[in-house]
Amino acid sequence: MTYNQNDNYWFVAGEQTQVYASARGVFVPVADTAYQAWLTTGTPTRIDSAANLGDVLAKAGAPVPQDTTILDAYKTALAGGLVVVASFKIAFNHENRLRAIERALSLNGSPAALTPAQAHAAVKALV
Repeated sequence: MTYNQNDNYWFVAGEQTQVYASARGVFVPVADTAYQAWLTTGTPTRIDSAANLGDVLAKAGAPVPQDTTILDAYKTALAGGLVVVASFKIAFNHENRLRAIERALSLNGSPAALTPAQAHAAVKALV
């Protein structure tokens, strides 16, 4: 069976009477007919908490959960990624503004603007 985060079921925090259905974004009882049909080709995943499930779903690009506990963790994970992206874009912009000032004042060897490829290589070198 191929794992598909958009159509998977999870037992959350040791729960045995219901599973989280990612295709629908809600918990369903284990007697649910769609879940029972899915069991013929799949095995549910076990995860320790709703918060961790929200994180997994967000990182996998799964549909937005309807369950509020999972949704909160999902949004937290998405926001964290957006903050990182926005912070990098701000730093990239500021680096190029500083370089423009240095060029205008003929300072520090008058460095050319940093290209996205150079910025990517610099970050990669830090890792």
